[in-house]
Amino acid sequence: MFFAGAVGTLLVFGAAVLLYGLGGDGASGAAGGPASAGAKPAAPPAGNRAAPSLPVGVGCYRGACDGQDPHTMGCGGAYASTVASTIVGGALVEVRHSTVCEASWARVSRAAPGDTVEVTAAGATAARTARADADGDAYTPMVVVPAGTGATACATLRGGATGCTDAP
Repeated sequence: MFFAGAVGTLLVFGAAVLLYGLGGDGASGAAGGPASAGAKPAAPPAGNRAAPSLPVGVGCYRGACDGQDPHTMGCGGAYASTVASTIVGGALVEVRHSTVCEASWARVSRAAPGDTVEVTAAGATAARTARADADGDAYTPMVVVPAGTGATACATLRGGATGCTDAP
């Protein structure tokens, strides 16, 4: 009889957890897991700089993202898009932006080892730079992009070529 009571309690507890998870919390998608690719957090009230309810796996918002790795903080992938790009001597230079994190970073691909990419934004605390390694790819830490402004990515190749994206 004790065993039947314990099993019943576990079943009730498991059902409660399952129902709570399936109900979702509005920020993390229908099943309580990672948000769907197009999901955006609710905007904070005007004048409120507090982070909205962020999707599962996203670790920063606005100022907390400054200088952070976009992939480690969960701002990349489905939460990011290329907002500006250019070709510099065969290397693809991009500005990536995460609306969930409200931050941007620069990415270079098809570059040579040692080529550099830098991201700047009006009002940002500092420019962020990264150097391509053996695979020819690199991305910078994030900069916070104030409302109404854009970021610019610039590449400097070891061969001397330089170039920048237009601000979005």
